[in-house]
Amino acid sequence: DTINSSYYYDHSQWARPDALNNQLQGFVLPRWALSAEETHVFSTAFVNSVRFGYNTSGVENPSVTVLNQKMLDHSFGMAPNLIAPQISGVSAGGGVSGLSQFRSLQPSGSQNLAVHMYEVFDDAAYTVGNHNLKFGGEFLRDTVDSVLTGQVNGTVSFSDLPSFLENIPFKVQGPTDSSFVKGITPHTMSAKIFGVYFQDDWKVL
Repeated sequence: DTINSSYYYDHSQWARPDALNNQLQGFVLPRWALSAEETHVFSTAFVNSVRFGYNTSGVENPSVTVLNQKMLDHSFGMAPNLIAPQISGVSAGGGVSGLSQFRSLQPSGSQNLAVHMYEVFDDAAYTVGNHNLKFGGEFLRDTVDSVLTGQVNGTVSFSDLPSFLENIPFKVQGPTDSSFVKGITPHTMSAKIFGVYFQDDWKVL
C-alpha cells in the first residue's frame, strides 16, 4: 500500500482607497485544499488507486475602513439612521460622466461568495493474458454559496454631471430593509458530475 496526502492554505487580503479617498475598500480571499491518495497492489496483475480531493475558495467583503468621517454622517442618508447612498450613473455601477463613483459603506457580509469542490476518483489496472484492462470512475460535486444583500443605504443615479450638481436624479432605489439583511438566507447552486471509463489494450502477439 502507498498513501500520500497534501494540504494547501492561503488566506489573502486585498485593500485600497476608493477614488475619492473616502474609505478603504477590500476583500478577504480564503482558500484551502486537501487531497489524499491510496494505492493498493492486490497482485502482480492487479492494482487499484483511490483519490479524494476537496478545495474551497471564496470572496468575502467585510466592513471597510472609513477614511473620511463624513461617510458616517446620517444627515446625508435617505432615511433616518442611514448614511449616504451609493451614487452612480444611469447604468448600474457606471458612474456619472466626469465624476468618480461614490460608493456607500456596506455592512459586513454584503457580498460573500464561497465555492466548494468535492472530487473522488478510482482507477484500476488488471492484466490478464494479452489484455491490459484499465477501468474506473469519478464523482465531482461543485457547490457555490452566495450572500448578496444589495444596497443597504440605497442607490441614486444621475444621467450626467449637471444633473448631479442640481440634484436631479434619474433613478432612486430605496435602501434594503436592515432586518431583511440580518435574516437573509444564502443562495446555493450545486452541480454533480459522474463518469466511468473502460479501456482494453490487447496485444495480438
